[in-house]
Amino acid sequence: MRLHRSRIGWRVAPIYSNYLKYCKKVNPLTTQPSSNITKAIEEFELRGFTHFCTPNTNAIAQKIKHKMDHREANGESIWHDRTEFGNSSYAGDAWNDFPELEELFREELGDFLTTFYQTHYKIFYGTLYRSERIDDRIGSQMWHSDSGPGTCINILYYLQETTPEDGPLEVLEWNKSLELFILEKKLWFKGKLDSYGDTKRDQISNWYTERINAEGQGLVHQPCGPAGLVVPFLNNTIHRGGYPATGRNRTALVFHCYPSHKPTNLSRYKVTGISKVAPYCKDPSADF
Repeated sequence: MRLHRSRIGWRVAPIYSNYLKYCKKVNPLTTQPSSNITKAIEEFELRGFTHFCTPNTNAIAQKIKHKMDHREANGESIWHDRTEFGNSSYAGDAWNDFPELEELFREELGDFLTTFYQTHYKIFYGTLYRSERIDDRIGSQMWHSDSGPGTCINILYYLQETTPEDGPLEVLEWNKSLELFILEKKLWFKGKLDSYGDTKRDQISNWYTERINAEGQGLVHQPCGPAGLVVPFLNNTIHRGGYPATGRNRTALVFHCYPSHKPTNLSRYKVTGISKVAPYCKDPSADF
């Protein structure tokens, strides 16, 4: 976990780290991003998450949201039925319906990814969804780690202004997440988490909640801001989100991105789409 920033296992985690090294060797990139992207990269490397918003990311978000609102006002149903987790996924093909997303990746978001990876990137999947309050926290609304490859970057892109009442992402810094992972592993071996819930996920999440509450909410970071806020975070940081206050909702896109040894081909997603087909890529060198 220290070396590969992943909980995927010591046999598998190095495969992804070694692939990133390979990408940087065969196709290195030297970028000159804007100052706000440079600052975001510095924070991301230090804390495992960051956020930024520019006039362009704001304009793109407003364009997409305006299109969605217009279609709904005309009686079109653009959301699938809400799940038991309080989420409604977009009923169409977000990449093709909103070509503005390609512009987002060609500009600021692409700059962020290529600067951080120091090579090319690719999108494993992207999901557009709306979150609403149901009852108690459930699923991703509870503290958790995605437990995927350490080279995976999760990116939230908010299409509307967010405040804490809208249920935006809450996240711990990577070093604090790592500290809890180490302690968690020791407690598992001793059977001391069994009383925290009926399922393993509940036990872990309830224990995280207890620890976070005991140490103070200063541990928790919750980036908020205007429409177009971009929030990248490491796949394995401890986080939760999508739990708005009653009567509020959150409309956002989430992307999972990886390094690539080939130049990024955004036009391919017009054909393949970016729908989620698996939690993480099994082969980091695969063409996606």
